[in-house]
Amino acid sequence: MEDRNHTEEKDERAEEQARKAKEARKSVSRRMIIYMVITLSFFLSLVGTGTSGHFTVRSWIDSFIISTSVSMLMGFVIPVRYIVEKVCAKYDLQEGDLNTRLVESLIVDLLFTPLMTFLMILYAYVVATMNGAKLMPLITMYLSSLLSCFPVGFILIFLLMPLFRKFILSHTDIGE
Repeated sequence: MEDRNHTEEKDERAEEQARKAKEARKSVSRRMIIYMVITLSFFLSLVGTGTSGHFTVRSWIDSFIISTSVSMLMGFVIPVRYIVEKVCAKYDLQEGDLNTRLVESLIVDLLFTPLMTFLMILYAYVVATMNGAKLMPLITMYLSSLLSCFPVGFILIFLLMPLFRKFILSHTDIGE
């Protein structure tokens, strides 16, 4: 009887540890989303409004707010970590390797940058045309902006994701 109680206690402790580890991973994931979204939105809004030829602080702030809001929503809805892990597993990529980091960065960039760029261009296009501006076609504006934002997004993701991950993990019980 005593062995059975001891086994049940060990099982309960193991379940509690597993629950805590799962919560810690969720917390790390949420913090990664927040850090990455704010940073990428900041810089991509700068690049987008800066390369438009019509940079104003107001247009950058509007772009940053919209980008951050939509990206935050996307980050909490799209299972980015799951997608990255599945793709990396399919190609037998090991965490931390250069090839893995390149693939992770490309996946995140593909998931976020094209849509965010389109939304920012659409916003700028609507505002400008409402104010009487004559602009090139929306698709031309979008592709032009995407050509500058996509590589910038990729580089930022590639450089910042491991730094943010290391920082966040150093402040949790998970470790690396």
